[in-house]
Amino acid sequence: MWIVDSSDGLLRFKRRVYLAAFPFCMAALLSAWTFKYAAGRISWLEQILFPALSVCLSLVALALLNWRSERIIAFIERSLFAVVALWMIARFVDIVLIGPAAARSAALADLLYWIPLVYVVAHLTFDRSGTFICAAFLTLLLIIGLPLALRDVHFGTINDSFVLLRFYLGNIIYIVLLVAFAKLKDLYARAESHAQNMAKLANTDPLVGLPNRRQLQTSLSKELERAKRFGRALSIVFFDLDQFKRINDLHGHDRGDAVLRVVATVVKQQLRPSDEFGRWGGDEFMVIVPELGAFEAAQMANRVRTIIAAHEIESVGTATASFGVAAFPHFDSIDALLKAADRALARTKASGRNSVEIET
Repeated sequence: MWIVDSSDGLLRFKRRVYLAAFPFCMAALLSAWTFKYAAGRISWLEQILFPALSVCLSLVALALLNWRSERIIAFIERSLFAVVALWMIARFVDIVLIGPAAARSAALADLLYWIPLVYVVAHLTFDRSGTFICAAFLTLLLIIGLPLALRDVHFGTINDSFVLLRFYLGNIIYIVLLVAFAKLKDLYARAESHAQNMAKLANTDPLVGLPNRRQLQTSLSKELERAKRFGRALSIVFFDLDQFKRINDLHGHDRGDAVLRVVATVVKQQLRPSDEFGRWGGDEFMVIVPELGAFEAAQMANRVRTIIAAHEIESVGTATASFGVAAFPHFDSIDALLKAADRALARTKASGRNSVEIET
């Protein structure tokens, strides 16, 4: 099963699949046309169908090469299904009602190889309604050929009726298998989505929607390993809100939670995409800052500190935060980095709060 991460990615994937399939479909069509013409076995209906199908497939390929929107892809898919379905129905009519009876069994056996194309294209094109369309297509085949199939049935005798009934059975098996595959695909997608949601819940702080302590520790371990391997700089920044207990006591815990969410949003807007920002616990946050040394990380922290202090929070006013910074390679293990940043944060608190300290 293939997985894509957006609807636009799905369209591009479909386009590549259809373009890759086009040369093989055209080669199969031209081979059948050439073989039947050379053998003198081409019927008057096939003299119309072969050129028409070749033109239709060529137009579809040109449209795929110049597609510009989802609407065009949908039109191409529906056109492709219509062409394939009409071709198969016309071929079936030719075999059952028009062509010579002597060649009927061999022709039906040959058609059975190609009939799954209709069901596959139906499921790719119409998604959830694909099963209904497949059933409607099979019903049409039954209406056309079932009288012939039932007219001369003799158990133990392999004749046209036997071959035609086996043809119908093969079609039913194809549909059942495709429905089962679609169901399994749906179940797999749901299980994958559930697993992703559970992983997100396990690694996300529910209050502020940021990575939690577990995820921060995992990310720090990866970033430290990368910094050691490639000799890159790496810093971490601890910060917490000054006198946050007083905010809870004066305004209530609900307002305190709102302050944490506001601060989280404000800080996240100031960070680079490569920075990992999360809630360490309580009112304490951590920022993992790849590629920056302690001095550059402290400059970033001071900019964030200024913005927090200037931000007006509804029903509370303003809040301030204190920051502690530690960096690799001066501290070369996770435990050493965390303890160093924590010491720097404690020193900031002791010196009057609302400032940034670097542990060296």
